[in-house]
Amino acid sequence: MKQTRSVDMKAAVIAAAALGLASALGAQPTQEVQQAARALARAGSYSWKTTMQFGQNRAGTLTGKYANRTAVITIPFRNQETQVVIRGRQRAVKTQEGWKSLAELEQEAQQQQGPRRFMVMMLRNLAPPHWEVRRLLRAAQSVKKEGNVYSADLSAEGARNLMSFRRRGRPGQQQQAQEREGPPAPQVENGKGWVKFWVRDGKLQKYSFHVEGTMKFGEREFPMSRTTTVELSKVGETKAEVPAEAKAKLQPR
Repeated sequence: MKQTRSVDMKAAVIAAAALGLASALGAQPTQEVQQAARALARAGSYSWKTTMQFGQNRAGTLTGKYANRTAVITIPFRNQETQVVIRGRQRAVKTQEGWKSLAELEQEAQQQQGPRRFMVMMLRNLAPPHWEVRRLLRAAQSVKKEGNVYSADLSAEGARNLMSFRRRGRPGQQQQAQEREGPPAPQVENGKGWVKFWVRDGKLQKYSFHVEGTMKFGEREFPMSRTTTVELSKVGETKAEVPAEAKAKLQPR
């Protein structure tokens, strides 16, 4: 009887060790991508190019520069370019009326529909790549590595959040944000997608993610598919100039 119990204990220990090893191996690719994102931030500066495609339609190219903990982003918007500046949690955007802070746009979005509301949602979710990578990893499931490519499927919740411009956070924070923005963000059903990261010698070179599902605006609903690809360059060599008017809008509330 004692011998049987001893055998059972050894089997349990071996099984537990194997489970722990499998868990550690599964976590390692995620940690390697996290480390690559941290290395990008530690470099202090970099440039990037973001291309978005909705279904078969390409929506233009966004370009950005990150330096001195500040991101300066140029976005094609309605046949013209719009600039956005991000520093920490503060955001400012150049509008036809001049530079405005996120807080000012949130107030206007309560009274205006359409462009202002869309601009607020876009502005709240824009982030420099080393931030966005962390957001994507939270949405990813079981990151796998093949060569220098790391890939994973997105969780249903993660895909929904990425599609609906919904930020993660405590329920109270989400409700306060919604009250500032006006009407709620569109609802998403059957959300799914994938993400890929290209890392070489511990350096993040590129990442891409795809989301799809059914979006509902009130009584209307339609399928949506979006693929976003971000390419990095000039790591440690980038300089970004921030307009004085934008700096004035980046003061903490």
